[in-house]
Amino acid sequence: MKKSGTKPVEAVPPKASSQAPAPAAERTKAAAPRSHKVQTGDTLFSIARRYGVSLETLRRINKLTPGQSIHPGDSLIVEER
Repeated sequence: MKKSGTKPVEAVPPKASSQAPAPAAERTKAAAPRSHKVQTGDTLFSIARRYGVSLETLRRINKLTPGQSIHPGDSLIVEER
């Protein structure tokens, strides 16, 4: 049997990108604290539920004691999950 004159195909390595990949620290940005401005009708429980954090966590990060009230216009720090 004769060969047909074709040459075997060689794998060509992919071209290197001209840009180096970003360092891991730049690719994964740390979640910055987010704030919530209290509206009429908001409760600590409803705010905690909206952002997926526990009531205790919301109190702790805002240095609120049990029984301490929040008021419309207050700004709370929230952590989203």
